[in-house]
Amino acid sequence: MSFLRIYIIGLLVCFLICLLLEHLYYGNGRSETVHLKTIFQDFLFSLLSWLGVLLAAFTWGAEWYCGFPQKGEGAFLHDYEEELKNEAKEQ
Repeated sequence: MSFLRIYIIGLLVCFLICLLLEHLYYGNGRSETVHLKTIFQDFLFSLLSWLGVLLAAFTWGAEWYCGFPQKGEGAFLHDYEEELKNEAKEQ
């Protein structure tokens, strides 16, 4: 029974960390960059529980160490898509 409690706590912690990374790091704090699809992907990743927490920390640390940060990537892609939509409307 204690294993199930530990797993569920890890699942919730991992899901929260994934959502915060998605919103604050990849989306640069813009909520319109987080979609239902990415929330579902975060949930699937959080099924790894505490291993997912370690993998998320490792991925974030590797991006920082290697100099390939994805910070703001979601916001950049969202802005680019909006520009393409506006150009298509103008034409």
